[in-house]
Amino acid sequence: MSVGEGNEEIVIVHRDESIRTAASMRRYHVGDVVVGAEHSEKRIPVGILTDRDLIVKVLA
Repeated sequence: MSVGEGNEEIVIVHRDESIRTAASMRRYHVGDVVVGAEHSEKRIPVGILTDRDLIVKVLA
């Protein structure tokens, strides 16, 4: 997991990281994280995971 630079924090989690790692988004006080993947030596966004996704799809 990494946090971007700038005025607003953008939290990025690699698609291979665990749900537990993604759920640690709460420590950054955000409700979603960008899911990223490596492609041609670049990190590209491939999706978004929200705190609601975790509740509805994982915990329910």
